Amino acid sequence: MKGRSISEGLKRVAAEELNEDPKKIPFYIKAIRDWLQEQPHLRSIKASDQWLIGFLRGSKYNLDKCKKKLDKYYTLKSAAPEFFKNRDPLDPSMQAMLKAGIFLPLRNCVTEDGPRPCLVRMSEQYKSKRPLSDLIKISFMFAELMLLEDDNFNIAGQIVLVDLSDTGLTLLTQFSPSVARKTFLYAERALTVRMKSIYVLNMSRGLKATLNVVKMLLGQKIRNRLQIYDENYGKLYNYVPESILPAEYGGDMGDVQELTDYWKTKMESYRSWFLLQDENFERVTANINTRSPSPTATENNEENRTFRRLELD
Repeated sequence: MKGRSISEGLKRVAAEELNEDPKKIPFYIKAIRDWLQEQPHLRSIKASDQWLIGFLRGSKYNLDKCKKKLDKYYTLKSAAPEFFKNRDPLDPSMQAMLKAGIFLPLRNCVTEDGPRPCLVRMSEQYKSKRPLSDLIKISFMFAELMLLEDDNFNIAGQIVLVDLSDTGLTLLTQFSPSVARKTFLYAERALTVRMKSIYVLNMSRGLKATLNVVKMLLGQKIRNRLQIYDENYGKLYNYVPESILPAEYGGDMGDVQELTDYWKTKMESYRSWFLLQDENFERVTANINTRSPSPTATENNEENRTFRRLELD
């Protein structure tokens, strides 16, 4: 088993909150690999140890939950190619978003063993006039990149700050029921990240009604973790201090352009990995047509039908 070493603080969080026992990790990895080989629709999946550890952590080392998350993750990839194909970081559409700094994990966490804060700048997406599917695509790209190399993100979870400055209704009207269903199925049921809090910043009055509709699509747990702040960030600083925020948000940690340049370079460094995913797309997604109908399959018939409907949307 090849996994990264982690800090003492994160070891404590992993043990207390995720039931992680380093001595047992090889057993869990082997159990998941054996299970993948037993599933006709997942047999072609070849995942690294670090990737599987991410899903085990996201499932708190409950093997049944981990299997279900992996099944959903790979099945939704096959059902939503608009989010998971053509992910070359040097593609002009990807470059436009990387240069705009639409998705920016912050350098520091609130505490050494705390969740990773990530800034999502919707206004830049709106100004660049990119389709909403591109924003979702690059957000998922960052989630996979962070899962592969950021232990705070993987163990302690994620804090999301969504900046809606100057964001009009045009972008959000693209959030159709089909797009919403795929996005939230992936984010809430397949993605292994622990969503700790969502802070919405600078929301116009006109967008609040839209947000109320979007909230209805979220699970109760996520709705409870969503908070809204205006341009006065005083209350936000109680949870996300100025010391870790960029200058544009009243912080002390550099500026947005520095973060943008860093993450553009980082994403480009993963180009070979994303291109390999594209080249072998059929081998890194579930083959729903070969899904076993036996009781040992991790999904029931209703969820199978849901996945098939997603493919047709």
